[in-house]
Amino acid sequence: MIATQKYNQTGSAWLGALNWEAAGQALQQLPVVIPLGGSAVEHGPHLPYDTDLVVASALVEVVARQFPVLVAPPIDYVYAPEVDGHGATLSVSAESFIGLVSDVISSLARHAARHILIVARGESTLAPLQIVSREMHQEYGITVAIASEAGLAHEIRSAIVTHPAGNHAGEAETSLMLAIAPERVRLDRTETTILAAPAASPGAFHEPLVIVSHRIDASGVAGDLSAASAEKGRRIFDASVAEIVEHLQSITATWKNYPAGDGIPDSAFDAIEPRSTRPAGLGIRLSDLYGPDWPQALDRCQVAVLPMGATSKEHGYHLPNQTDYITADALGDSAVARLPILLLPTFGYGYYPAFVDWPGSMSLSPDIYRRIAGDIIACLANAGLKKILLLDTGLSTRPVLEIVARDALREHGVLVALATTELGREVALDLFDGEGTHANQDETALLLAIAPDQVDLSRAVADLRPSTVISRRDPFAPPAFIQGGKMRSTSGVFGDPTKATRESGVKYLDAKIHDLVTFLEEFIALKL
Repeated sequence: MIATQKYNQTGSAWLGALNWEAAGQALQQLPVVIPLGGSAVEHGPHLPYDTDLVVASALVEVVARQFPVLVAPPIDYVYAPEVDGHGATLSVSAESFIGLVSDVISSLARHAARHILIVARGESTLAPLQIVSREMHQEYGITVAIASEAGLAHEIRSAIVTHPAGNHAGEAETSLMLAIAPERVRLDRTETTILAAPAASPGAFHEPLVIVSHRIDASGVAGDLSAASAEKGRRIFDASVAEIVEHLQSITATWKNYPAGDGIPDSAFDAIEPRSTRPAGLGIRLSDLYGPDWPQALDRCQVAVLPMGATSKEHGYHLPNQTDYITADALGDSAVARLPILLLPTFGYGYYPAFVDWPGSMSLSPDIYRRIAGDIIACLANAGLKKILLLDTGLSTRPVLEIVARDALREHGVLVALATTELGREVALDLFDGEGTHANQDETALLLAIAPDQVDLSRAVADLRPSTVISRRDPFAPPAFIQGGKMRSTSGVFGDPTKATRESGVKYLDAKIHDLVTFLEEFIALKL
């Protein structure tokens, strides 16, 4: 999800929209809140695949309007074994999920994050998140708290939810979506399904017996939908926000010079921005899919496209941390509008070792990055897809993804193609001077074309100090020698972004889209 603002009146900040300099200051001053919820997890016939992300993001959005926090980019590829195998659910392994969250938190902890709160959705995420919390405290001494789906607003849920045992696409979750995004709830497609947990004998246990291991049945629903309502959703939402704010107040009470929030409005829910889905065009967005629609989607879309770009990686003073993510997302949008593809949610994390010393930059280990990409491909293969395009915007990520692609063919018989920064290469050679490889003329021009409001050219500086890649006239040509290293400029720039123009960026973007669409047309037609 692209952050559309840097700061709000409460004093909250959005990490993806900041540059590295502002990110460093915010990390030292504000508690970090991370929304966590799957963007591709099946939720029955009546709720979309991205339900968990929608709810988690809405909670964090309203919290940020009431209390000063640093909102980190969401983690939306999660561990969801109870619905693994349902349609095109993308569930990563527990090991991959623990590694992903640990690497994200490690990136924040390295730059003085003081307290991290994860607002989590998804029943199965809680156990691995508890492991992460303990391990991060041992390693960095920081507190990582988890606002869990089951724990938030427990008293209100117990009082108003008819069947609290059903917690996947059931009464409570459906009520929340009716309150947050009613236009995306399709109650006319549902049948009442109840999954009841067995009760323990009175006095037999100190705590109620809990079934830890279960799978959601073919309906994709656990719970009674007949009693769901927007009013219940509003009450659960408001209580959840109040509890999160109370927690943040308690942990920042002793912080010096901490800005005070503007207070809680009568209804926290009133602060939510209206949500709507983006048009898909000829293709299908997996996040907008509903459970029963998968067979038809598979018939229509023979190729899946996974955009990949850093949601928080430094890009100088003039570009936001989410530059790569914005680019990957825009290219994915262009493809799904023009061709019958299945567009996956943009994956916002990657292997970026050159930037780990820059505040706000997040990097995964190569092993975790490889595992996550491999898990996603395995899910798609099990769902029936045989052709996948990884639409990547990084450089250091490329060798890892090449390994993933080769392993996918060997292990799953899936053909994985890799689209890289070389899209639009021929036009780029005519438009740009070829100097540098990061936050430079061509990357700045591209963002001026896609999201000009995210670019501050007044802060652009030319910096041609040595980087990890040798500068050459054709920056896309294979180098004779390759060596690892770190971004060694003082500005976070390698190149001259002051030469960038929106006109050249539009031409470059058009060329990238042309190359991408041309390849996908051939890939779709390819017979395996």
